Amino acid sequence: MRNLINAVLTATLVLVSSFSFAAKYEITELNSNANQVYPNLDLNGLEKVILTTSEGAQETQTVTRAEFIFPHANNLIVSNFKKRGNMFVGIANGAWVFKQIKVELDGLYILEHGQNINFRIAIVEDFSYLTGTSYHLGPVLVEANGHMKDITPKKLADITSLKLEGKKLTLKLFQKPRRTNENGEGFVIQANWIGHGEEELTLSAPVPSNEFHKITARKLILRPYTNQDGIIENIDVSIRYKDEYDNVYDSPTENLLMILEGEYPPAP
Repeated sequence: MRNLINAVLTATLVLVSSFSFAAKYEITELNSNANQVYPNLDLNGLEKVILTTSEGAQETQTVTRAEFIFPHANNLIVSNFKKRGNMFVGIANGAWVFKQIKVELDGLYILEHGQNINFRIAIVEDFSYLTGTSYHLGPVLVEANGHMKDITPKKLADITSLKLEGKKLTLKLFQKPRRTNENGEGFVIQANWIGHGEEELTLSAPVPSNEFHKITARKLILRPYTNQDGIIENIDVSIRYKDEYDNVYDSPTENLLMILEGEYPPAP
């Protein structure tokens, strides 16, 4: 374990304001197939799909907007989705040369990072005005699938800096816990250590991931411990957060130096 020399801790709290827990996802690893049903309408090579979801618990979230970006045709934007089981269904009026287009997003039991998704874009040939929900589909224009990648902008909660091995280490805590990715799930801290680079740290959250929408990180708390020579040998770290009722708590303590050592291994 590295020694900390001349450790100086300074913290600047950024005031937390209320914010939406809506999330934004990009569909990665896209596989798409387009059918030529109208002359000069080329929907091949679908480049990107961006989904925006509502705030709230994972089980009650819905897709509020979907944007499909094509290299050879106008983009398609749909924003009136309704949930039908594990499927979200939306209608676009006047898209391309058609009166109505139906978009189906399938396989979305829960909206989260890494979730597989299938979707299709089809022409609506008839609509039931009696029920207001029945659409008789014509030809399918595009079928595709991929994986949801969370690209939600991160909102800052707190900034703390210290000197570690004579180099400045800046820790930025973000308000929203992350559900799942390659770095695990929990509170997210961006570490920038001069001379060592930038890494993303994850601290455990006190609630399961399907309740992350209920908590908001407010402050990064560091507690250094020194030996007889005044050298800091350990730093406890925890997160001060508020719940949905504005009650304030501290998360369980973790060892910051061990977390850093995992992300910044010693040079060979």
